[in-house]
Amino acid sequence: MKRFRSLEYPMLAALAAVGTGAMVVEISGVSWSFPFASPTVARTWAGLTGITLLVLTARPLWRGVGTRFAARTVVFAYFTLLFLGVAAVEQLWLWKRAGWPIAAVAPLPAQPLVRHAFWLGLVAGVMLGLGALSTAYRRLPPKDAPQKEWADLLPGATILVGIGLMGSLVVVAKTHTLALFTRNVNATRFDQNTGVGYASLLEYELLAAVCVAGAVLVHGGRSRGYALFLTVLGLGTLVVVRAERTPIIFAVIAIGFAYVLQGRRFHRLTVASGATVLVVGALALGVERLSSTGSKVTSRGAVVHAAYDVSPEFREQAWVYFIYPSQTPRLEGHAVAADLSSLVPSRALGVLGVDKRAVYGDISHTYSQTMSRLQHYPPGVAPLRVGIAGEMWADFGWDGLLAGLFVLGCVAGVVSRIQTGTPLGTVRKSVATTSLLFGLITPLGALLPLVMMLALPVWLLGGVTLARDVVPAALEHGDAVSQIGRA
Repeated sequence: MKRFRSLEYPMLAALAAVGTGAMVVEISGVSWSFPFASPTVARTWAGLTGITLLVLTARPLWRGVGTRFAARTVVFAYFTLLFLGVAAVEQLWLWKRAGWPIAAVAPLPAQPLVRHAFWLGLVAGVMLGLGALSTAYRRLPPKDAPQKEWADLLPGATILVGIGLMGSLVVVAKTHTLALFTRNVNATRFDQNTGVGYASLLEYELLAAVCVAGAVLVHGGRSRGYALFLTVLGLGTLVVVRAERTPIIFAVIAIGFAYVLQGRRFHRLTVASGATVLVVGALALGVERLSSTGSKVTSRGAVVHAAYDVSPEFREQAWVYFIYPSQTPRLEGHAVAADLSSLVPSRALGVLGVDKRAVYGDISHTYSQTMSRLQHYPPGVAPLRVGIAGEMWADFGWDGLLAGLFVLGCVAGVVSRIQTGTPLGTVRKSVATTSLLFGLITPLGALLPLVMMLALPVWLLGGVTLARDVVPAALEHGDAVSQIGRA
């Protein structure tokens, strides 16, 4: 553990120093362009740093977790995405100049925009780290009622699978399509949930069930076969109905966290193999979605498309920091209303006389439409993620960027402080930590309902497991009392 910490602290100190320097650079207005002397130079140092940070982020999986697991994971993941994003953009610029498919015609942010986004990203990362440190220094006692075995969680997971399947059936019956097998997967997955209310969100109960059943599966014990069945059924349904990579990645990360939070460790080879399979599968699904649009996918085109999937939020943040507010006003109050409206069905708002279509629009939709209107992107571009940093900047500028990342760090620190030794508590903490990771890249308008549909059932699982233990005991106690009364 000492060796583990000896690698982490110098890296964090270096990032903090560079981030503080970036803040001075931004305030003074000095142009510090040496690290971006050429795309090759920037790609090299950013790629090496990003890979190093990625290894440090994943290291607790085989070295063991500490008391600040959630906080350090979120902070390291943020900087990993930042540096890998720089490396990906610079590599795309090299391919663009070489005339490779997709990159040759797709617009990319200019070098000054990339450099500016990197400095702002470092400043935001420092605030994220400060927020995590401010709340991750103490422990809270466990509050969960103990469960005897991991298998005690499976009845609740079964209920969640049933709810998720009902939501999927409603969506399929409404749209008469399965997203994975449609001609244009990208168009279908963005439009299939229109007009189905909470049914589309109920599909994510399958994801909650997978996180629970997968945790039971990796910890062994009774009913591992049934846990495997629920895991495969939930993930398979989500992939076929929604054709998204997010549920797969979310579930794998959450299950891995549930494994190590119980003091267990993966073998390095297991982590490397699992990460390879996960990345290859995600990239393959991305290529399948691209080919479903009718585009001819060559080997070079597949490689370029994969590079576009490497931390795409940073690439869009470079544009966000440029166009808001110099070319278009900030979103401010409209963004808050849009995020809150995502939690309420359109029909419920209609009863109150509110047209949700006039209010709702998460940052990914609003940003892509703005980029098309400003003619930076072609018309009809799909919604694009800008990450938590980009969203905070588009909403409120410097105040939102610094405060938003600080608050996210504080939440990560609070999650780290919660200690529990029960299976249910472990699942709750793993889901909360994974949600924080996805909070770095997912628009708030999409993240809030997702977290609600995951957090609420996982919290309610305590009632299901408690009822399973308490009700039989109460009935047995009642029989004993009645026998005493008869005597």
